[in-house]
Amino acid sequence: MPVNSLYHTWIDRIRQLCPEARRTLIHNFTWLLVGLYLSRKVHLSLIANKIPGHAKLNSKVQRLRRLLLDPISVRKCYDPIAVELLESQAQHGPVRLIVDGSKVSFHHQLLMVSIAYRRRAIPIVWTWVQGNRGHSSALKQLALLRHIHKLMPENASVSLVGDSEFGAVAILRQLDRWGWQYVLRQKGNILIDLTLHNHWQPFAGLVHRPGQSYWFREGFLTEIHYYRTNLLAYWKRGEERPWLLATSFPTQRETLRAYRIRMWIEEMFGDFKGHGFDLESSHLCHFQRLSRLTLAVVLLYLWLVVLGSRVIKNGLRSLVDRADRRDFSIFRIGYNMAERCLANIQPFSISFVPCF
Repeated sequence: MPVNSLYHTWIDRIRQLCPEARRTLIHNFTWLLVGLYLSRKVHLSLIANKIPGHAKLNSKVQRLRRLLLDPISVRKCYDPIAVELLESQAQHGPVRLIVDGSKVSFHHQLLMVSIAYRRRAIPIVWTWVQGNRGHSSALKQLALLRHIHKLMPENASVSLVGDSEFGAVAILRQLDRWGWQYVLRQKGNILIDLTLHNHWQPFAGLVHRPGQSYWFREGFLTEIHYYRTNLLAYWKRGEERPWLLATSFPTQRETLRAYRIRMWIEEMFGDFKGHGFDLESSHLCHFQRLSRLTLAVVLLYLWLVVLGSRVIKNGLRSLVDRADRRDFSIFRIGYNMAERCLANIQPFSISFVPCF
């Protein structure tokens, strides 16, 4: 049966990730992964419906609920994967980080740092902000970035891009100390000084209509911090608002090229949610339970992206996508190939590091 093939392939991989975990925990977590993959929903009753066995549905749901209560160390399980991903990208060029937040469940915002990969993003580390709305604090963001800094290969070239939520001067100063390059969007009402004579003006006042751009080397950001950085106001035609960017990149061209990848993380969040596993509809209220559920979603997402990358590299894309045009994303190509293997009872492997 395909479900048993999926289970046995995954349980070997989970044993490698969590060698010290109890056998029952590995068993139940693997069934969580299998049920989540087959149902593409995060509701425990729908996941339990995909788990074979003679137990009653409510018994299976309670087993999954106890699993999410178990003190699984998410970072202890995922950090080895994150290190391998960072090292692999660093060997092939600069490590390109994207930071962003998105609504997850009815009670939390997911704050995630990922690496850019083929118009998608691959998760490295994440945390939560309680509430349906609102921004994370600079302290929480710094804690997340410091954890990545510990995992980063020595002497790696690193760049970070993010939205205005992550553009606090405290973040910029820390990135300077690490020697990381950055492009971080700023709010329009942030005051800047371009004259070096305390002539402060709103950042948004530099451009007034689409098609305009303004680049300034070594301006000053905020009247309170007087932080020296490069500034770019860029209003692309067709966009409703301009990009107001603080950056350490030396030219406008490099800044725009770096910042454009920020949108790739939105595609990843789409795969977590409506395009993939419906994570947004989770009713979980406690962030630790949500963390363990998100770990399962991240592992499945990463497996499918890596599988999609290998399908493309091995010239097998036409098996699961149209030959005359490109209809599917790398995530969907991986999903289609996984379904093909299961339907034809063909063996498949689970890997978490794509072809960089």
